[in-house]
Amino acid sequence: MLIRRFYKRVVLSLLVIYIVLPIVYPANTFAVDTVVDLSGKIKFETRSTTATTDTRYKTVGFTITRDARCSGSQCAPRSRGNYGEVRLEQVGQDEHNDGTVTTYFEVSEAKVSEALKSAGLLGIQEGGTIYLSAIFHVIRGTTEGMTDYTDLTSIKQAASWGNMSVFRQYYDIAVPYQGMFNVDYIMRTTDQDLELGNIRSSRVGTGSINSSEVAGKWKLGEIITSSNFHAKDGSTPLLPKEFSKNGKNYVLFKSYLQSKLDANLTKFVVQGNPETTPSLYNRNFTTFVGGTNLVGVYRLVNTPPPTEPEPNDVVCTDPSPRDNMNDVDFDPNVNAVIRADTRDDEEFDVLLGIPTSESLYGNVLTKEYLSKYEYQEMTGMCTYTVNVTLPEPPPDPNAPPVPVPPVPDPNAPPIEPPVPSTEQVTVEREYSFWTVIDVEIYEIDEAKLWNYAFDNSGIIISPSGYNAPYYATAQTSKYEPASLPETVEALETQSAQEAAEMAIGEVIVWNDTFTLYNDTLMDGSESEGSGPTPQGIPIAGPIDRDVLYSPGNEIPISKTNKPDESSSGTISYRMVSGSSTMDYPIYGINTVTVHTPVVNYSSVSDDQAHNQKGDPNYNRAAFILERPFTIRMPTNGQHVNYPGYRDRDYAKYFRTKQVWFPFDVYNESRTQFIPKKTWVDIPVHQFETTFYLPVWVDEGNYEVAFRSIAHNAPEDFTYQPDANTDLTHHVATDEVSVEVIGRLYDFHITDIVDYNWETVFRTRKGSFNPTGISYWVGTNSIDGERRGNSAQLTLPIHPGSHTMKGFKNVVVKQGYHYKFDFKTKGNMFGPTDGIRITPSFNYVSKDGTMTTPVDLYYHSSEKKFVKIGSTADKVKRYVLLNDRLRNVPKEEITDTAEVKYRTNDTAGQSTNLSMNQYVNKYINKLTKKKTPVGGFSLLLLPEHTRTLIGPKSNIPPSVNTDRALSAIQHWYGEYSIPADTYVVKKGLKLYQNGPFDDKSPMFLKNGYIVVNFDIESIQNGDLKNPHLQYIKAPLMNQVVGGIQRKNQWKMEGFNNNIVDSFGNRFKLIDGDVVFYNANKSSRDDFGSQVTH
Repeated sequence: MLIRRFYKRVVLSLLVIYIVLPIVYPANTFAVDTVVDLSGKIKFETRSTTATTDTRYKTVGFTITRDARCSGSQCAPRSRGNYGEVRLEQVGQDEHNDGTVTTYFEVSEAKVSEALKSAGLLGIQEGGTIYLSAIFHVIRGTTEGMTDYTDLTSIKQAASWGNMSVFRQYYDIAVPYQGMFNVDYIMRTTDQDLELGNIRSSRVGTGSINSSEVAGKWKLGEIITSSNFHAKDGSTPLLPKEFSKNGKNYVLFKSYLQSKLDANLTKFVVQGNPETTPSLYNRNFTTFVGGTNLVGVYRLVNTPPPTEPEPNDVVCTDPSPRDNMNDVDFDPNVNAVIRADTRDDEEFDVLLGIPTSESLYGNVLTKEYLSKYEYQEMTGMCTYTVNVTLPEPPPDPNAPPVPVPPVPDPNAPPIEPPVPSTEQVTVEREYSFWTVIDVEIYEIDEAKLWNYAFDNSGIIISPSGYNAPYYATAQTSKYEPASLPETVEALETQSAQEAAEMAIGEVIVWNDTFTLYNDTLMDGSESEGSGPTPQGIPIAGPIDRDVLYSPGNEIPISKTNKPDESSSGTISYRMVSGSSTMDYPIYGINTVTVHTPVVNYSSVSDDQAHNQKGDPNYNRAAFILERPFTIRMPTNGQHVNYPGYRDRDYAKYFRTKQVWFPFDVYNESRTQFIPKKTWVDIPVHQFETTFYLPVWVDEGNYEVAFRSIAHNAPEDFTYQPDANTDLTHHVATDEVSVEVIGRLYDFHITDIVDYNWETVFRTRKGSFNPTGISYWVGTNSIDGERRGNSAQLTLPIHPGSHTMKGFKNVVVKQGYHYKFDFKTKGNMFGPTDGIRITPSFNYVSKDGTMTTPVDLYYHSSEKKFVKIGSTADKVKRYVLLNDRLRNVPKEEITDTAEVKYRTNDTAGQSTNLSMNQYVNKYINKLTKKKTPVGGFSLLLLPEHTRTLIGPKSNIPPSVNTDRALSAIQHWYGEYSIPADTYVVKKGLKLYQNGPFDDKSPMFLKNGYIVVNFDIESIQNGDLKNPHLQYIKAPLMNQVVGGIQRKNQWKMEGFNNNIVDSFGNRFKLIDGDVVFYNANKSSRDDFGSQVTH
């Protein structure tokens, strides 16, 4: 809005003010100079566009008050005390070529004066202050609303203004009061007016009138005396003592001043004899606002005054309002905070975040009370009529001497003494006292705070420990005139008036009584003349911070995370000893961010101690089939770096923890099956949870998922890795890479075809029935638990292993093979899955004192001294799975055949055979065919040497039974060294030592040939990357924490130090399986079936 210097020279009945006050808003209005002419009219003009669709406000008048009416954020000039009102009147309009129009306004002098009267300003003095406040109308487009907006709040709320702050300047505009008014005289009797006239300024006849003066008018505050006025032509006294009219002679006996605006307002009444009372006609006064009448009351000469007061009388005017004290303090100056408990030691900064289930406190600070009061000073005049006895005047020293009286005649009557003269005078005693017009005190009722974080989104705080205001008022105001003495005698030096003034005391007055908190604000005790000026109600101070304090407001877990939730509030006061209430909004309350934290730094156990992988993946944790594994879901960890968050335990904010496996698992006790891809609840306060991995889970790489769900998470929650630092998420997730790995285990020798060992493995010579004896790696099972076999029945087969008496020194003769079997778990059921066994050889002396690696040679039909493992070593080995002496359980073969049939094996359904037909064929033909498995230097056991022995019972419905049966494999094999073996130290070149024969001393005799197996599993025919290692798994051979781990061979209890039946000690290496006698051959026995 363009505002030029908006200059008003406003004369309200010759009142000059200067203010800046635009008439219409917004920018299409231009204010110009505004003046009031010497006649008392307000004149001003505005320039604006002719029409607009904008919403604007327009000044249509002013409220006039004797005091400022703005308090706090409100300006309500009509809310208390007297006020006047003036309205602007349009008197003309000019249209311009630029599309603008100039509008002219006036306020008449009569309306200005009436407004001052309504405002109680008739008694204002020169230079006193009055206050102007605008009256607005709102214009919307071309339509002007007729609602008067007289206070600041209402005009602010009348429309959506762009700038609310512009309105305050239009209220309580302080103006110093000046004016010029008529002063007239009225000469009258008690019945009629005799003569009227204007008392003109003496300056009228001395030159031109100043621009600020008007002929016949007197400035407010200018003293009017007999020296500066004249009646009509300036030659007549102010009020003549005597005058004649219509043949009658009149004499002045009474005079007083009268307001032109209020005829009942009179003062300075004087009665008496004009010859002895000059103040009857020689008046000295200032004018009322609006003008003054000087009234002289006359009586006919030689007639008594018609209404002379009785001697020694007192007449008091009724008290009338004079000054006024008032104030309104309805601004609570309220503020509030919502913060985290505990106050002064807040754990959380609610601006940044606070979790659900934590508690908030609300604290409101406001004034102890609100108040409004109005006191009215009442004033009056008591007029005492007093007869004053005057002493006889002293003789005149200049008078001629009094003649000596003649000798008195004794017969003459006595001379009467002189009678003292008496003069009747009036004495005026003004009195005043204070009354209570209105007192309103409001005490705190309650405070309400609203924020999303609260239960039901809000709390109500009732005051506690509150010193509520209490007050009392009593109507004790009155007045009593001073007692009138019966006689008053003047001293010789006193005039009658002076004697009367000294004799008459002050009027006795009493104020009303008002106490607040037992403090006296208006004293109702007796006073003389005027009651003591009361004290206003003190502006209340702030309450103690514990009065409106509400701690322990728990944030419900039903509240989802939300940032910067706004707060609001109200403070309510109720009237003391009343029913009315006042509510105020509380602005500026801090926001609250609800952010319930969860973290997820999960991990899993890494079963390295059972990880038989030949090339382990160090980036994945090992889960071993049919072994327990542990997950760890801590509730502590790093979150956002806010107060109360950071790195700490967040369990209290968890609804649950969950883990998700992409494979089937069981609980630790294996009593509960958990299907794959199922979220599993973990007790929040349980750090570790153990599960069991079923054998039918496929080997391979997986990702195990974890999630921590905040207790305030909605159904459609979202998530964030590690921690929900972004509060839009309510779930923290983690993911751990794992690898499921199978097993290679349970190697044992189940038969030796050496005749010396027949009765160990057969119930009798020539029988096919097994004794059940076998020689295990050690006395332990797969995971190191005791198997139950004796130490004698452990590998290697050595002197002392034989169970029969008389055979304590027997070992195996060269050329005899031994049967063995072992198991695998995992994905070893495919057609190209198999086992690789690499034999190696050591020579050990009979007493065990010397051990050395050796190479073995034999004679073939094509060549002598063929080294095992050389290109000339072409002897083939075969395995007959369903060999009678192998004693493979028929159930195993049958189960294997059925699985092969159901899994569309080319030998199964593709042959158009029924299940039974295929099973019979498999048992009686296919498994009785020789399967090549390698030679002396290497064994490769293919699928035809394998049966499937996985679980068949208690299989969950969701699990494929054939897959479960295939999960454990039973491998069968056999091995021997040649019947005539030539043993030399490893690396010895036979032909570099000159001529030699079978008896050459370089061939080692008189000891044992120890066969050692290195056993590996092969998946998918990948010979370059063997899958599992029985002995050489890197992780199972590590030293961890100073403790040597055990490979699978050792875990099964293999003893590296044995003692034979003769007390000889042998140091063994992992994988040693059989001691062959270096001096004896199967050829020594009749009927050897050993391949040569």
